[in-house]
Amino acid sequence: MNIPAGNASQPTAIDRFFRAGLKLQQLRILVRLSQVGQVRKVAEAFHVTQPAISKQIAEMEAALEMPLVQRVGRRLRFTAAGESLVTHGREILHHLEQARTELDALASGVAGRVMVGAVGTTTAVLAPAAISSFQRHAPNAEVALIESTTDRMFPMLLDGELDLVVSRTPPPDQQEFEQVRICKDPIVVVVSREHPLAFRRSLDWKDLSDMPWILAPAGSALDKGLAQTLTRHKLSLPQGCVRSTSLLAYTSLLEGGALLGLLPESHARRSVEAGSLAVLPLLMSNLPSQVLLTRRRNRLSPVIELMQRCFEEAGALTQASPR
Repeated sequence: MNIPAGNASQPTAIDRFFRAGLKLQQLRILVRLSQVGQVRKVAEAFHVTQPAISKQIAEMEAALEMPLVQRVGRRLRFTAAGESLVTHGREILHHLEQARTELDALASGVAGRVMVGAVGTTTAVLAPAAISSFQRHAPNAEVALIESTTDRMFPMLLDGELDLVVSRTPPPDQQEFEQVRICKDPIVVVVSREHPLAFRRSLDWKDLSDMPWILAPAGSALDKGLAQTLTRHKLSLPQGCVRSTSLLAYTSLLEGGALLGLLPESHARRSVEAGSLAVLPLLMSNLPSQVLLTRRRNRLSPVIELMQRCFEEAGALTQASPR
């Protein structure tokens, strides 16, 4: 792949490539390579040989007259040109998938009812985005959203009372279920912009000693995770803490007071951009950062399949948002 970095004919080559040479499969290959990092894994995903994938990349580089990937030791890295194609290719493929979903819905006349259960850390950003997309694709279908904890929702899913569950932890018994990873949305420690710790660039957990928290519902993953973290750092909850089951009240109390709290990064990001909250430089490594979608095995109607795709698309957008 020894392609010159640039020459006088390059603009013509680039123009020709985008007018007649670029294939969607080539974009899919580049995007998948950015996800898995190895030609072998890309070849496995597309059920072809490694030389076939390398040939596709080489054809793109030859047509553009510029390198897209470079080998550094055993790893492949994208050049600036490769990164640009991957970024825009991801958006193009996303829009095409949206078009396919809309056409599928129109062709099948998707209707019916879908019951979605979700943990509280997914109902502020991810679930509304997915349901809004679903309503655009299937305006005749009915959606019910239930916010609860996984110990209640997974039995409901097994009994058919729910069609999908969006959570951060998998069910204890996975034999009856199928799962897909929706996105990565870590839990972060947040405070009001007026809090004395808001602008500290480095912090230790001991700096939070004796500071009150707003707490998630007792027994929830956030509540247990915070208790474990405080115990590990030999801290305890001080007087003056507040416990809330409402994420809306939770956020408002954080913005208006001197409380510490935990929020999913996607939700905290909105308040940070609005100038009302700040994220502290502390890690909640014992809390899962992934968001999962679970459904019963072999139970997939058109309306459930459409909702699953809408959650996957919303997750991709959440993952791609600037951090």
